[in-house]
Amino acid sequence: MPVIQCPKCVAHNEKRSHNPAFEQITTPHDPVIEVSLVRGQAPERTAQVQLEGVITCLDDGHQRPIKIVNNMIDETAPSMPISESANLTSNVPDWLLQDIKEAERCYFSQSYKASVVMCRRALQ
Repeated sequence: MPVIQCPKCVAHNEKRSHNPAFEQITTPHDPVIEVSLVRGQAPERTAQVQLEGVITCLDDGHQRPIKIVNNMIDETAPSMPISESANLTSNVPDWLLQDIKEAERCYFSQSYKASVVMCRRALQ
C-alpha cells in the first residue's frame, strides 16, 4: 500500500517540537497518508490501475499532486508547488482567489486547457 507524508503536517510537528509555547496550544498531526488501490475480490488483490490527481490533507488543507501506478508511488510525478495561491495577500478578492486555486487544481490534474481558461478568467 503506497504511503506518502503531508509536508505541511511534518512542518507543523517540527514547529511543535522546537517551540514549547506552540506545543502547549496545538496537537500533533499524523503526516502519514495511506492510499489503497484494490481491484477484484481474490485473496491476492492487484490494482493494475493508474491514479493521477491532487490529494488534500484534511488536517490542514495542504494539497499536492500524486501519481500512483500499480500501488507504487511514481516519484517522477510533478512535484511543483500547488499552493502558491496561499501566498497571496488578503487584499485579493475571494472570487479571484477561487479562480486561481481552480487554475492550480486544473494544472496539476494535467487539464492544461482548463487551467489556461481559469487563468484568463482571473486576468479579465
